[in-house]
Amino acid sequence: MRYVAFDIESAITVRDHSDMCAFGYAVADENFEITEVKEIRIRPKRFTKRLEEMLGVTMKDLEEAPLFRDVYDEIAELLEHPDQMIFAHSAISDLVFLGRECRKNSLRTPRITVYDTHVIYPSYTGAERKALTDTKEWSGAEFENHKASEDAKACLFVPKKIFETEGEKNFQKIIEGYDDAAVRTEDAELELDHSERRAKADRLFTKKYQERTRPTGKGMKGITVSMSKDIVNKHPDIVTKVGNMVLRDSGKLTKEINSADIHILRGEIGDNRRVHVTKDGKNVVKMNDSELSRAIRKGNVTAEIKRLIRKWEELTDADTARRT
Repeated sequence: MRYVAFDIESAITVRDHSDMCAFGYAVADENFEITEVKEIRIRPKRFTKRLEEMLGVTMKDLEEAPLFRDVYDEIAELLEHPDQMIFAHSAISDLVFLGRECRKNSLRTPRITVYDTHVIYPSYTGAERKALTDTKEWSGAEFENHKASEDAKACLFVPKKIFETEGEKNFQKIIEGYDDAAVRTEDAELELDHSERRAKADRLFTKKYQERTRPTGKGMKGITVSMSKDIVNKHPDIVTKVGNMVLRDSGKLTKEINSADIHILRGEIGDNRRVHVTKDGKNVVKMNDSELSRAIRKGNVTAEIKRLIRKWEELTDADTARRT
């Protein structure tokens, strides 16, 4: 048995996109003596200014570095080595970075299980703060934060400390006993699939996409639709389905409820909650995705907006009368 920790740094980290610039790792033998610490630099397409400042690395520093596909075999061999336990801090993020890079390069993603020290450290120690830098004093690690190889080494010091405290016999049982500590390639692939669907859905809100869409109906001409953050973030398939129905029926999409005529929510909506009134006094009707889809198919969206506003006004007037 040997023990490995890895860390990935990205030159770009924005929603649904990353570009790896460093893969760092540390290896320990069966006695948890660290035998190797290495950083593999990778040439990205570009850097964001913020990450240049954070990492202390620029594109110029990496212009001679290999591309990811050139170092893939080394990384895959390390991670899929038999008879080892792998660790990372916030493991799902690193596995997503790795999986996305493999997908971009049409390479097979290594099939691994990674134990997340972001879960293990607070579970074992009871600590409230659990960033990698927060483990420093407890584990005894000395490292330079935001350098991939140094962060990997620091991460390895967390299980090393537990190994030295509890002994080899109990170590594996303790690590495997923590809920959510084990993160698998499959978990990251689900996250990536969702991320890609969300990116596809996000495109519907762009001016370019909306101008390119050729409507087949005119039932929603002059009507703009917004969607709740819950739908946008958690249900991209609904965004894509309903959003395309709106655009094909000559409607528009926006992310701002105050700029919309209809706001889409999930689940049942009570009649007394049917309208959002903007600061300018505009009524924005709330519907769920099924209601709007049905109204578009029937061709009565405008009539449904008027009906729901009228019903809401009747309930609001009745409630006001009861109170007076």
